[in-house]
Amino acid sequence: MLVVFRKSTRFYVTQSDYNELVSNPNADFVMCCFPKDNNHPKGYYKVPNQKARQFIESKQGTHNWDEHENFKEDQFPVGLEEYFKS
Repeated sequence: MLVVFRKSTRFYVTQSDYNELVSNPNADFVMCCFPKDNNHPKGYYKVPNQKARQFIESKQGTHNWDEHENFKEDQFPVGLEEYFKS
């Protein structure tokens, strides 16, 4: 199985994640969360490519994305809760 993989202390996506998903349309987005001092539970997300791309596209054009080309969330991001497993 082809995946775009990220390990983080919270939910975190970047422009490079998006570019990899576009370049590999059959790859799912998999993120393992190992929290330290935030509220995100330990576990992983497995998000289908199209859904992951749509989510990232919804964050592009926001202040943080324009400044840093990323999105981070200490809680479950709205719309992706069903893809999280602890």
